[in-house]
Amino acid sequence: GLKRVETFADVKPWDNKILLWQRPHDTLRNSEANMAHQFRIAFNHVVKQKAWTLWFDECKYMSEKLGLQREITYCLEQLRSVKGTTISGAQRPVWLPRSVLSNSTHVFLWSTTDREDARRLSDIGGIDSKELAAHAKQLGKHEFIYVHTRGTESRMIRSQVGK
Repeated sequence: GLKRVETFADVKPWDNKILLWQRPHDTLRNSEANMAHQFRIAFNHVVKQKAWTLWFDECKYMSEKLGLQREITYCLEQLRSVKGTTISGAQRPVWLPRSVLSNSTHVFLWSTTDREDARRLSDIGGIDSKELAAHAKQLGKHEFIYVHTRGTESRMIRSQVGK
């Protein structure tokens, strides 16, 4: 149900489910510069309009390689005050910017046995990170852990994705 657009200028006022997706340019540098530019335009629109849900796929890449750490941090730390939601994804917890886990209210975690990933889980507030890491090491192929946090309280639920 997403409308794929290459520039934020292609978004119409009635569009409510968009995917900002860039075509590659002649060089990697030009591709990344264009992506960063288009994302900055989108961020400015979201901050002005409020009440958006943003999904950062490969948050590490967007933050580090595209140089969007300032914008992403703003969204993570300030967007909810204007009824916005931020969803961040990465292949490994250790790759997420610190504020992703420390500000999260919902975390979905798949199997990980990496020591740095386990250490990063301690950034989730109100949770026993050693217990969470132990469960994360034991997860099966289609299993995941859902962590719901509220201030200093949290719940861990082990669940399974339908095959």
